[in-house]
Amino acid sequence: MKRGKKIVSILMCMLLSICMMPAKPDLVKAAYESATDVRINVSYKEDSANYGKVQYSLNGTDFTDLTTATVSVAIGQDLYLKLVPNDGCRVDLTAIHYQDASVGDVELATDSTGVAGALTGQNGYKVTDNVTEVTIRDIEFKQDNGGHNGPQGSNHALIRLTGPTGDWAVNPMVRDDYDTVSENGATGSYARYAYTVSVSVNDSQRTRAMNQYRKNSDLTEYEEQTVEYNPNGDGSTVAINLFTNWGNRIEAIKINGTPYQVPIDFDNRNQWLNAFTDQGINLVIPNVPVSNTIENGNEVYEVEVKVRPITEEECFIGNFLWTNDSKHFDPEITGVYDDQYIGHSRLELLSVTFNDGRETRTMSIDQLIDENGHETYPFVHFQLDRENFETGAKMSEMVIPEGSWVTMKIEPEYGYQVKSFELGSQSIRIGETSVFSFQIGKGNFHIGAHVEKQSDDTKVETEAVKEAGIQLAEGTLDAGSARLYVEDADVSDEKAAEFDEYAEENGYAISAILDINMSQVFFKGTGNSDDVWANPMEELETPAQIGLELEGYHGEMISLLHNIHDGDEYEEIPLTYDEELDMYVGEVSGFSNFAIAEKEVTNSNPAPKTGDHAPIVPALLLFAFGLGLETYAVLRKMNQA
Repeated sequence: MKRGKKIVSILMCMLLSICMMPAKPDLVKAAYESATDVRINVSYKEDSANYGKVQYSLNGTDFTDLTTATVSVAIGQDLYLKLVPNDGCRVDLTAIHYQDASVGDVELATDSTGVAGALTGQNGYKVTDNVTEVTIRDIEFKQDNGGHNGPQGSNHALIRLTGPTGDWAVNPMVRDDYDTVSENGATGSYARYAYTVSVSVNDSQRTRAMNQYRKNSDLTEYEEQTVEYNPNGDGSTVAINLFTNWGNRIEAIKINGTPYQVPIDFDNRNQWLNAFTDQGINLVIPNVPVSNTIENGNEVYEVEVKVRPITEEECFIGNFLWTNDSKHFDPEITGVYDDQYIGHSRLELLSVTFNDGRETRTMSIDQLIDENGHETYPFVHFQLDRENFETGAKMSEMVIPEGSWVTMKIEPEYGYQVKSFELGSQSIRIGETSVFSFQIGKGNFHIGAHVEKQSDDTKVETEAVKEAGIQLAEGTLDAGSARLYVEDADVSDEKAAEFDEYAEENGYAISAILDINMSQVFFKGTGNSDDVWANPMEELETPAQIGLELEGYHGEMISLLHNIHDGDEYEEIPLTYDEELDMYVGEVSGFSNFAIAEKEVTNSNPAPKTGDHAPIVPALLLFAFGLGLETYAVLRKMNQA
């Protein structure tokens, strides 16, 4: 015992000595306190993270993929960030925002502070010292094919856009008004820049829509781009494709200083209509001599295009688009509904009614497209179910004279409904189930069908039932939603007597006879949930559960007496009372007239006499005696322990 006390004393002395030692500087702690933790918030649009990444550097040269939310920046270090697309991909600045305490919130597409150029440049953007939080949101990387899947080639062409004399552009798509200008009857605003044309060579990949014409000395980002193309013939000439927005009109073209005739007459409706494709106008300039000017191995093509917006009177074409894509349209994902997408639906184009310059025709889609998918009529152009390489969405479009009528079937998935259907000021006609017809207006527009979630619901119109509910077995419906109708049945005296007879035979008393039916419904998109197409369902392969909150009943023995198909046969459907729901619940597989029936309870067994208990008394006493002995034995063992 004394030896143990001695050991304790020694340990106490050692501990006291350690505590009294002079403190050494905590080098790790000092280094930590001299660093700044910078939180970097990053968000991507859709699946853009698959096409690029965010990188950072602490010395401006060695960049590393950003895989953590916080970067520790020591004294003497500088934090650089940059957006790095994968090979074959690019950064789309359309909606990207950069934010920190130094520069505030910057929309990169309209950035004048230099953040956009640095973030997408080789050296990256240097984050201001002492900033502790940085946000880059809505990053969008895209596969770099300009929206056009042309062949890759061995020749390289540098496309350089230059503006015509006067260096101005009239473009209604640009919102920043500086000044106004009129020419040839068209009036529009000067703009800092204008998105006007994309260019391809020999059907190569298209450039992105390049910023051309500028009023001030602002540099534009995409004034020149490089494409790869395959040479044709003897390789002495190329075809230059110019693609512009449907609302623009190309009036003059120069390539490497040589004027070229605009290949269509914009005053010829047929030529203009046939130039429409891929949501815009495509013009082909053939037999352009291969450029002899070479820069860094690239043939240089200086393309000078004068563009102006078309006037309201000039526009006679409707470019109607629809996109089947649930990802963009689902408010659970995006937080908002997007008119440009129709989600959770099956879409089918049925027919088109249009005037071809001679007569008004109504043609089914089968008549307008042959078995190989080629168009058979010059005034109607389609691009059906082309997959959007950026989102995976199924996109379709139609270019057709303004004033034409299009008929389309929009069938929502089960659990969804077309809650509203809008096309601006355009007319809409409602036809057969899930069929909508609408008139094509001038210009470019999408369908505005709001397809939203919709639970199976009920319509109750009887005083016998307060509320009702229905739950279908999985797979019962594949489109629309179910609606249970509960109302007073209109039955003859003879039928009422049949119900009473069946109830009496089975020991029931009837309180009400109801017409209970179910339909598969599709909303007509008018904003009124009662305005539906209804497909009655008399039989179900798999029973459904229905619930009824009955007036005046709270736990009594209740059943439904079902008159099968309102014929001669009846069946008894027992109901279970759910106290929490205050509902009677049961399974049904068919719908017609039902009676609410309460079981009549009769007490046919006489009350037992006192003497009737005599035979069981000795047994109870014997059981109690045995239980006492067992308890005594257990207690004795516990005490001995």
